[in-house]
Amino acid sequence: MRELAIIIIGRNEARHLSRCILSVLKGSESVPDTQIVYVDSASTDQSVRIASAYPIDILRLKDDWFLSAAAGRYTGFLHTESRYIFFIDGDSVLFRNWLTNGIRFLKAHPEIAGTAGVVHENMLDAEGRIERIRRNRYGQRNPVEETRTLGGIALYRREALLKSGSFHPYIQVDEERELALRIRSQGYALVRILEPMAVTYGPSRETVREILRRYHGHLYTFGRTLRHCQAEGFFTRYLFERLSFITTTIAGFVVVLLATVIAVWSGLWHLILAVGVGLVILFLLLKRNRLHEIGTSLLKRFLMTWRTIQSYFTTRPLAMDTYPRDVIVVRKTGQAGG
Repeated sequence: MRELAIIIIGRNEARHLSRCILSVLKGSESVPDTQIVYVDSASTDQSVRIASAYPIDILRLKDDWFLSAAAGRYTGFLHTESRYIFFIDGDSVLFRNWLTNGIRFLKAHPEIAGTAGVVHENMLDAEGRIERIRRNRYGQRNPVEETRTLGGIALYRREALLKSGSFHPYIQVDEERELALRIRSQGYALVRILEPMAVTYGPSRETVREILRRYHGHLYTFGRTLRHCQAEGFFTRYLFERLSFITTTIAGFVVVLLATVIAVWSGLWHLILAVGVGLVILFLLLKRNRLHEIGTSLLKRFLMTWRTIQSYFTTRPLAMDTYPRDVIVVRKTGQAGG
């Protein structure tokens, strides 16, 4: 069995993919016997052609399949055999020493199923220029911090994924947390270590443009994830760990609604409505430092809540082993190692 498999996933990542693959090739040089696989989610740009310029395996999901980041990771998992498996998104760059540090940590701590390190975010404008940098996205401060979930970029021991099951291909959002619930139920822990791991490139999630893109792209379908967690016996845990925004959003709308009803009934509508709206704005100000962010926050919360409720009632959970396996093998290199 190989020491390490690296799964790069992407859909229409032509702008960033070459940089990602190069960083992975350099980062895996210190890990003997490494397999690198790029799993493409039916890209319509030049992603596959770009990946073909490098000595890596390439798999392509069919365009009529259910497509998700989790499906790419799930497929990559099935097509590799290794003691450790590292997942990275095609819009990211890997720090050169991360794999060595991460594997060393997992070898020393067999009770740990997976680990991740420090991630920095480069937020891009519509033209792809860096608009803002968010350093240490997860706010790590200690050398080792236990966490409830890891992000999409993480290193796992395969043994733990075989026991708990890999990423669920039918989940479109928050698939890392659903996986983490299954891993933790097996008695494993997940941790972050204070080592540089990756830099990601992508649009800011707090702009109106990106909020609408994620809404129409079904990236707010937390209800689908909740439905699968319910089928697995994790309904309450997922609801309280992740979906607190639903209760706060609904509570805010209820406050405004009650204030409006009371205002109309009592005749003091100017005062009471102002108080109701004021309470909602006050809550948002506690979460946001700038006044102009309140509008986008309200829009995001409303769309997330609506899509979550909608997707919960329209989702029929499917077993992960029903996901198609006749993936398109673009290239199989028979890599000898990193």
